[in-house]
Amino acid sequence: MENLVFDNITPSDYEWLNGVNNKSAPAMNEMSMVEMVSLIDRSSVARIARVEGDSVGALIAFLPNKNYDSSNYQWFNQNYSDFLYIDRAMVEEDYRGAGIGKKLYSDTIRVAKELGVSSITCEVNTKPPNLRSMEFHKRQGFVLLENRHNALDNKHVAMLSLPLEVV
Repeated sequence: MENLVFDNITPSDYEWLNGVNNKSAPAMNEMSMVEMVSLIDRSSVARIARVEGDSVGALIAFLPNKNYDSSNYQWFNQNYSDFLYIDRAMVEEDYRGAGIGKKLYSDTIRVAKELGVSSITCEVNTKPPNLRSMEFHKRQGFVLLENRHNALDNKHVAMLSLPLEVV
């Protein structure tokens, strides 16, 4: 995709972002617009991918010790001190399989290196399984840190990390 550009998420992107997020359930938890805006406001990195002006993908991430109560994010906070945690990454359905996710992650790696962190972290659902996401993360070089059960929403997740010294 030659005409793919990346930018920071702005308020004009919120409605699209919330819609794509909620269409991605159960891979991602649904959110109200108020929750989405709050998430973006507290995030460290909020990026959007566009093709010819149309939004096609987005990623929201957090540095350590932010005011964010996600149990998965808190697990990384308790176990690691230097990371960029990807809370959610999404690609518009019509653009899945076109390399948008890979380029969005490449943009995030660039930003993470600029921020000086040593790894990018995330979790992927294993129950219910998100096989497409797990395969994607393996192809990007993410490694399994731990499997855990999130009792709050009864999901099982794989805690993953991408050490940036290998990228």
